[in-house]
Amino acid sequence: MATETVELLDELSESNTVGNDPETKWRKNSLAFFHPNNNGTGSFVTFSVNAPEDDKRGVLWVKLVPQKAGTKVGDSNLFSKEKSEYLNMKLNAIEVGAILYVLNGNKDKIDNSKDGKFPGLTHKSTGGTRTLYFDKQQYGFRLSINVAGGNNIGFNLFDGGECVVLADFLNRALGKMSPI
Repeated sequence: MATETVELLDELSESNTVGNDPETKWRKNSLAFFHPNNNGTGSFVTFSVNAPEDDKRGVLWVKLVPQKAGTKVGDSNLFSKEKSEYLNMKLNAIEVGAILYVLNGNKDKIDNSKDGKFPGLTHKSTGGTRTLYFDKQQYGFRLSINVAGGNNIGFNLFDGGECVVLADFLNRALGKMSPI
């Protein structure tokens, strides 16, 4: 499984490589959590920060990859390598701040309204409408990306270590994203 994970991370991170060492930038600027299960319904999530270039602001990419149906913990090839199978979203610093606001216990979910009518972070493009949800759950947090009329992938972060590590990574990402 370790080899499969590294190969998949290499493939997903091709756009994040620099110089002759494709691993370096990925490892310094990305974080991944893996949760396969024996039902074949697990997933993994990566957070990858791209620093500002010229006058552009930095961004954070969130990618969710589903576990292949019918696979179990310990199998090789647990996660799909097909780009059509995974979902990603590009977030700006304010959107990263919204996730941190929930992680820090200030709200139960990302919500862009006072009355709860606009949950999540919605992006509209020629490829369709995607919404990233980040909600407090009984045992941690749930991150999901939903495509209007299409694919949905979710990931559960558990209280404790995963949440602390994610909050630390996102705080560092904000520092890398800002040209200040």
